Amino acid sequence: MPGPITRMLGSNDDPSRPDKRIIQDFIQRLEQLKDPEYNAANKVRLVNHILSISNLGSENREIIPVGGVKEFVRIATSDWPCDGDLASSCAPQDKAVHVGGNTYISLRREVIAALAEMSNYREVVEELVNHKLFDHFPTMLRHLCPRFKYWQDYPDMYGIGPGVDQGQLMLERLVCIMANVVATRMGRSPYLHDLFVNRCAPLMIAHFKNDRERALQEASTPPQRKRGLGRAPPATCPYGDKDCGCCDRTFNREFGSTLDISYTRFFANLIQTCLPHEVLRLARTPLVQQLKELPHTHQATPLHKMTEAWAAYALVRAPKWRARYEARSFRAAALRLEGNAAFSAGQLQRAVELYSRALGLCNDDVALYSNRSLCHLKLGHLRRARTDAEEALKLDPTASKVWARLGDTFTARSWHQAALLAFRQGLALQPRDPAFKARVEQAIADLKGEAPWERVPDMSLEYEEYQRWCRTQPPAMKPRSRKGKPKEVQSPGTSQMDMQRVAGCRTMNLINNCRAVKEGYVALPHIRSDPSCSFLMSWSDTPMRQKSSGLVHYMLSVQDAATAQIVCSKIVLGTPRWQHVRTALYSAMMKPISNKGSKPRKPCTVFFAYRMREMYDKCEAEMSELGVQTQLETESEAREAAIEHETHMLGLNHLGGYKDAEESGNES
Repeated sequence: MPGPITRMLGSNDDPSRPDKRIIQDFIQRLEQLKDPEYNAANKVRLVNHILSISNLGSENREIIPVGGVKEFVRIATSDWPCDGDLASSCAPQDKAVHVGGNTYISLRREVIAALAEMSNYREVVEELVNHKLFDHFPTMLRHLCPRFKYWQDYPDMYGIGPGVDQGQLMLERLVCIMANVVATRMGRSPYLHDLFVNRCAPLMIAHFKNDRERALQEASTPPQRKRGLGRAPPATCPYGDKDCGCCDRTFNREFGSTLDISYTRFFANLIQTCLPHEVLRLARTPLVQQLKELPHTHQATPLHKMTEAWAAYALVRAPKWRARYEARSFRAAALRLEGNAAFSAGQLQRAVELYSRALGLCNDDVALYSNRSLCHLKLGHLRRARTDAEEALKLDPTASKVWARLGDTFTARSWHQAALLAFRQGLALQPRDPAFKARVEQAIADLKGEAPWERVPDMSLEYEEYQRWCRTQPPAMKPRSRKGKPKEVQSPGTSQMDMQRVAGCRTMNLINNCRAVKEGYVALPHIRSDPSCSFLMSWSDTPMRQKSSGLVHYMLSVQDAATAQIVCSKIVLGTPRWQHVRTALYSAMMKPISNKGSKPRKPCTVFFAYRMREMYDKCEAEMSELGVQTQLETESEAREAAIEHETHMLGLNHLGGYKDAEESGNES
């Protein structure tokens, strides 16, 4: 069955060749369009009819010289209101005229829609450039983008009602023109490329709204302004064409989705023509997050190229981002030397103060934690000595000297089972060290025939203790005696055996970290990546802070992107550093907590949060040796996620509300 264009060509056997009668009809109607005395409603119908009979394309180049494109550009750009308010414009082409039924359309809107249909062809694009249509695009976008109503229904696209906003369809059609043009060879010209990248794209990105912002826009719009919202599409086409498709009730009623498609097409085509520095500039805008939220995005085209550019930029910038922290590490090293001198002089408390100041500047020095742990041990501050030893092992699980320090703190508490666990791990790291052999033999003798722990009973106690420790409740009021003095109230506390089990549980976790790191270095490079497995890595602060150093406790977690399960979770003192991240990654791959006893699992990609940008170069280098891809979250993605989840984009969710954790000197 012949289509509408073929039917209009009459008896012409070859539809690709324009009939002279059609050319003459086109010229006659074009003259009527130029006539200022001609009826405005008839002009709108003329534009639609001219577009339908012309069938502009590569086969019909003869139609272009008659001046139709030039006249359309004149109507679309002339007398554009200086404030962009088309509803208040006095220009004749901005007046919404009645064209039938309840449909009101302005001439400017209909001409821009016609130009969008014609912009698929290179010859027409050349005419548009020659007549300087694109010079007006930045002004048009600056006025139309902030006014666009994403909640407006599909029927309003056809002007249902006299008060409809004619700018709605104009913006979508302008973006459609740019998407069509940038896909052609003409769109790669220096003039158009510079115009689209540097002037048009920033305006569109700045005013584009996501789902949350669209809902807020709709909620803030008075009901009386929502003209046409919820109405059905027109029963018949305003122009009498049954095949136009505008009356299809199965079409997506969300008018914003039409703009989304053109928006995605434009940037998908534009990024293909951009230079590396231009792609990076776009990647640092909210564009990445915007395209991720759109269902029409071609994942392999714009997003992949922008995320690669951002990752390459982060690799170069990471050393500069952490330069301030590394400068503080030099001062921390000087304080550590002063602390060593104070320790040699027997000034243990002075040494603790110096080590604490150094840790406040640099919290990734294993020697600082180890030395302060020894000072606390000699002063009798057993809990603090144990905590420092554990923090040192979180940084470097293979530090055999620190395992001896941890075991000594358990021995001082008479927790011989936990001490034996620590000494055995140190002996596994240094099999020929006679000091470890002596410590292991002494710990076995102290058990007095009791069977050593092969596994720690009641492993859930660690989680329960963390919940009690992290819970911030106001102190209970103590009952007062008749003389008004508070009575001594003893809390029930936890038994010594339960406390030793908690310590043993933590020690086993540290041992697992050590084994994961040692085994991972050997096994993971030879394990094939699981294409269905991806990790998300991030951290957030807790409300607890160490009083001596001022460092906040952070929760470092690795999550399975597919199942949203936590595969590794660790509490570290101070902002997590590269050593913490490396240990957590190896633990997640070798000994995941969500699937104990399973085989090692290597992900195909690890996504790092934006807050980890300072160490991204080290993360990328470590993972590339294992054959794992990496990707760093952009700043705009982090900001959007923080707004969505009501969190801080840098993980500082308790900023300003930290409470000093209790640090009792002697637990005995």
